[in-house]
Amino acid sequence: MITSALVASVALVAAEAQAKQKLGPVMSRGSTAYCPCEGSVGRVDARGGGLRWGHVAANGIAYNTLLRMERLARIPGQPPRRYFRVKDVGAPLDIWVPRGWQMNAWGVRKVKFRVVR
Repeated sequence: MITSALVASVALVAAEAQAKQKLGPVMSRGSTAYCPCEGSVGRVDARGGGLRWGHVAANGIAYNTLLRMERLARIPGQPPRRYFRVKDVGAPLDIWVPRGWQMNAWGVRKVKFRVVR
């Protein structure tokens, strides 16, 4: 059975493959993680859509911008990712994860990334 998450992941991978060669300069920011935990706002994106692994909140970067991390983002229980899509605001760089323990595992990290043009 093909799920909507699988279809969305395949579409994102295709977009990432097309955009690999058009990268902006390296940027560096402190990052945290957020989740749809009790009392958290991590259930819907800035425009009311759903959030999933591969989405980030980033101030000063346009909604729907594709980011390429310089190193793979690794969070227990999720496949490693290099590409993330800006879907929310409210932090220098805040990576969405589905569980609170994953948010705690990420902690605070400095990440380097490029905007895919």
